[in-house]
Amino acid sequence: MKNILLQLTLTMLLFSAAVLLFADETDKSAVSETSSSTYSSNLTGFEVGGLLGVPSGFTMRYWFTDRYGLEFITGFSLDTEPLMGVDFIYKPFGMFHAATWNLYFTIGAGFMASYAGGESEYIARMPLGFTIPLDNYPVQFTLYGAPAVQMNHPDNKEIQWGAAVTYSFSRGEYLFEKRQQALYKNWKLESEVKGLKSGLDETKGQLSKTESDLEKTRGKLSDTESELNSIRSELGTTKKEISQLQGSLSSTQGELESTKTTLGDFKIRLDGAKEELNRTRQKLDEKDRELKQNQADLDKAKEIMNTALDGAELEEEKARIAEKQRQLDRELKRLAEEKISLKKGNEQESETRSLWEEKCSIRRGVVNSDGECVCRVGETWNPDKSACVCIAGYTFNKKSDRCEPCPIINYNGACVSRCDDDENQVSMKKGPHKFVCVKKCRGKNEIWIKGSGRCGCIDGYNYDNSGKCVPRR
Repeated sequence: MKNILLQLTLTMLLFSAAVLLFADETDKSAVSETSSSTYSSNLTGFEVGGLLGVPSGFTMRYWFTDRYGLEFITGFSLDTEPLMGVDFIYKPFGMFHAATWNLYFTIGAGFMASYAGGESEYIARMPLGFTIPLDNYPVQFTLYGAPAVQMNHPDNKEIQWGAAVTYSFSRGEYLFEKRQQALYKNWKLESEVKGLKSGLDETKGQLSKTESDLEKTRGKLSDTESELNSIRSELGTTKKEISQLQGSLSSTQGELESTKTTLGDFKIRLDGAKEELNRTRQKLDEKDRELKQNQADLDKAKEIMNTALDGAELEEEKARIAEKQRQLDRELKRLAEEKISLKKGNEQESETRSLWEEKCSIRRGVVNSDGECVCRVGETWNPDKSACVCIAGYTFNKKSDRCEPCPIINYNGACVSRCDDDENQVSMKKGPHKFVCVKKCRGKNEIWIKGSGRCGCIDGYNYDNSGKCVPRR
């Protein structure tokens, strides 16, 4: 029993030391080795699980990269007391890649220690098999067969085999974070959709209200038209002016109908409402002038009547003039009411335009003189036109909330912190940027040689007398 405890202690110490010795190499080799494998399992760190076969028991692995790892096994065999072992595992290539799992060929080498028949046994073995990691679950399956030989009894040889199921802690943490990120993105997307839907519903309500007000204005103008037609026959001196007003009101009615049917989007509705209100205001001003002229004509008729008529004829004319005055007073009252309605329409249009500017500002845009939502200098719309983003050569400044030109750009116009070793930093005389990185080796078939820090020709070429790279003879 003491020998078993000693073997267990030594094995655990060796396994822990190997993890510490190779921990620094993990970060360096993980990237290069993972990129060169056929498929990437994204499995590094510790795994624990169970093993069924020869032997059967508990297995623990530590993967330094997707390819290299150590496995610690402790369990039982059919003819021994508890045994333990350590294997070095290597996955040289991937054999098959499915939608949710991968298949790797696995090879390794290691040793095991057991206690049977009153003496210690030391076994060297070389496991060969297949490893199957799952993409959507932190579980890995392993099938292997291992030729084995006892080191203290070389004539004793056997084929060990086993099937293992292990759980990867790092893979589990990665999948959990991935699911959390997906849930957060879905929640954020749903919130944005709800916000946009709420804003669109609110905008639709405001536009419907504006449209209703325009309909009321049109109805009032139609009533005014009929009233003016009724007094046109009585006011002979203003017949021509009232006819012109009738034509103008008919034109306004047609324009309102056209505006109602052609309002397509938010900006068109705003611009159409504003133009319609301006035309209505002009026509109401014209009507005001016409009615004032009618009042002046009536006042003049009264003066003529008092001086030119007398007796029954005078009384009859007074009654007729009084009736016209009452009709004119009704028109003036209607005109005042429509001016109040026009003022309310202007206020609603102003509120709707302010909302348009606010929604444009949320997308980091500005409203230009034409009423269009556009991006600032150094910015452009992203693919779905939901926000303004910086163009190449510009970077976003959180303090100023603006896209500002980068001091240094590369030859393609992208921002860089500094020029590479094979580039020269050249000052720019024009434009918003200070420097541009230009390749030192710009000749045909010419490349930068890192070791010597100079330009040279590619393989199969050398410099001629003119300094150009030409094929080697």
